[in-house]
Order: sequence, then C-alpha cells, then structure tokens
Amino acid sequence: IKKFTEYFEEKVEEQKELKALARKIEQFNPRQISLLKNLASGKEEETEFYKYMNRWGVSYQTARSDILSLVSGGYLAQVKSKGKKLLFLPNVDEINGLLKKF
Repeated sequence: IKKFTEYFEEKVEEQKELKALARKIEQFNPRQISLLKNLASGKEEETEFYKYMNRWGVSYQTARSDILSLVSGGYLAQVKSKGKKLLFLPNVDEINGLLKKF
C-alpha cells in the first residue's frame, strides 16, 4: 500500500505540474504537454492516434486534433507506417526549445 500511495502522490504532483505548465503554454493542453515531455525525455519514441486515444481516454477526433496541432506547430513530424497507419515522431529540438522557455 505504501508503494501505491507514493505512486499516486507522484502522479498527482505530475498532473499539477502539467496544469501549471499548460497555463503558461496557452496553446497546448495538459495532454499535449505530457506527450511533448515524454517524447523529449525519451519515455516515448513516437505516437499515433489510437495510442493517444487509449492513454488519455479521448475520442479519435480529440486525439487527431491534439496531435495535428503539434504537427502544425513543428513539434511532431507525420510519417506513414504500414498501410494507412500514421506515426508521429518528435522534433526534439523544437520541443526542448519550447519547454525551456517555461
């Protein structure tokens, strides 16, 4: 139970930090900022619409909108994978530049 409590407290603190950062970086929401931080740190190497949907419990349209706004901002690059599947890779330099401002 102690480990769970520590994990839970860590996640709560993470969410507080994301919300605070989202208030500073007004063009992105906490989901997008979390994705950018994970990509910049190497916790995630890429993302895709369905992966993002499952992680955040959002609709396809929300995932698509969130990710494509990061693509249009130059923070993600869209590449085609197998078939029609799209992958999105980080532009780590752009992401780090954004995060360092705040």
